[in-house]
Amino acid sequence: MKQLSAFFLALTAFACFALMPATLAGQVTAQIPDDLNPGVVTVDPTMLNLDSVRMAIGYPQEARDLGIQGDVIVRVRFDEQGRYERDTLIQGVHPILDDAIRAKVRFIRCTPLIVDGKPAPFYVNIPFKFKLLDNYKPRKKRRRER
Repeated sequence: MKQLSAFFLALTAFACFALMPATLAGQVTAQIPDDLNPGVVTVDPTMLNLDSVRMAIGYPQEARDLGIQGDVIVRVRFDEQGRYERDTLIQGVHPILDDAIRAKVRFIRCTPLIVDGKPAPFYVNIPFKFKLLDNYKPRKKRRRER
């Protein structure tokens, strides 16, 4: 019984974690490029450092001060080793947020996608959510003294 309750506790923690914006569950699915013959996927890729990349991006202060919020979606292509190759902006919100994300997505690392027992390149659409708290008040700009 202890093992079963520990399992449900872990499952509940995972489910709660899966609802946070910095997670992959239910939000990110690997896609095989059209130019490859799709086979049987034997191992899905796992993002190794997406949370730390999201932390590095943060929420740019300038965007917060301007009240900019929304969802940015970036499509990232990874090679057979799970290394970044290129990205495409699928849905942008504002250049401040879009550029902050595109400057950091190249640092995302993941395990390879295994198709028919061999590593294969793949695409992943990664959402980044930016939402201000209802009570957020922008910083006031300080005037420079001369």
